[in-house]
Amino acid sequence: VVPDSDPVTPQIEAGVTATVRESIACRNANQMLRAYALFTEPMIVSLFGGPATIDPEIRALIQQGDDLDSLPKRQRVALLQVSEVGHRPDGRIGAIVTTGTVDRIFQDYLVFAYDSASGRWLIDEAVLLANEPAR
Repeated sequence: VVPDSDPVTPQIEAGVTATVRESIACRNANQMLRAYALFTEPMIVSLFGGPATIDPEIRALIQQGDDLDSLPKRQRVALLQVSEVGHRPDGRIGAIVTTGTVDRIFQDYLVFAYDSASGRWLIDEAVLLANEPAR
């Protein structure tokens, strides 16, 4: 599932890692609009569908994010590792991201696209590689 790729510069690896860290921090703070700002539009559409198909209850929950408390510690996600960061043939960057909760360990292959307007790497695609009980 993870394609062979050429290594990236330390600056690109730091940028990709910063996006992952911020996304997790926003999720843990229940600030979903801020988290989704780190995703490309195609990624948002793949998660929720187009504007006409997003469930109104989901839209309302996302929009009230500033009024929600942070997630309980048991539900928070920790970044464990970002590895195998590399250039993909299509110009995007791929990386294996390992995260965990108290109960589970997740491993995803994330694909990032550079957004020149913000100067950031945005999450453009995600493929779940593993979802296992924490040891």
